[in-house]
Amino acid sequence: GQRGDHIILSCQITLEEAASGCEKEVSYMHKITCSDCSGNGGTFAMCEHCKGSGYEELQGGHMRVMRPCSVCGGMRQAISEKCDKCGGTGTKGSINEIKKISIPAGVHHGMSMKFHGNGNPGQFGGESGHLVINIIIEPHKLFKRNDNDLYYELPVTYTQLVFGCSLEVPSLNNVLNLKIPPGTQAFAKFRMRNEGMPILRKSVKGDLYVVAKLEIPTDLTEETKELLEKLAEIETK
Repeated sequence: GQRGDHIILSCQITLEEAASGCEKEVSYMHKITCSDCSGNGGTFAMCEHCKGSGYEELQGGHMRVMRPCSVCGGMRQAISEKCDKCGGTGTKGSINEIKKISIPAGVHHGMSMKFHGNGNPGQFGGESGHLVINIIIEPHKLFKRNDNDLYYELPVTYTQLVFGCSLEVPSLNNVLNLKIPPGTQAFAKFRMRNEGMPILRKSVKGDLYVVAKLEIPTDLTEETKELLEKLAEIETK
């Protein structure tokens, strides 16, 4: 028999759901096995085209090539009388199916989950296809993911980098405290261990990298402008 078609779906989740794992329901349509012929498509008899061998011979010049029979597909038998209900397809109609799936913590964008035998029924007594669900993780407004690590851009001012400071940093689970030492360069990167994504099927996590993003003010007060002008004079001496 011929295996049924696979059904491929997408399931969209948030980064938080990917970090904690989640339960989802997916809805999809699949064909129904014909109740009259049990998916066989009708009554079978020996294929007359290949005389029951399952192969046919192609001749081209001095070469002879054997290939699966174009009528029975190598099954050695062909439908002699088609099922009246399904017309020989082995399926009749479709049904909406709802399946609950468990998405593990640490899943990656684009990963696939395969559920054997949950696709469309096979033809001529063949096995059912599979249900394949592709995981789509929505972009996050704060974090970017690289493998199991997360990256966060922390807005800082010039004076905070020069004098140092202590700032709050968000993570997926809580708020962390980051100490920026005096004299930190713009776009310096700080590593916060075990604050990233859980590693799939393991009890460890990736890291959170905080990038000190220098923000240049665009709307200056007169006082701030004067101070910066004095600083510029000092720097050029």
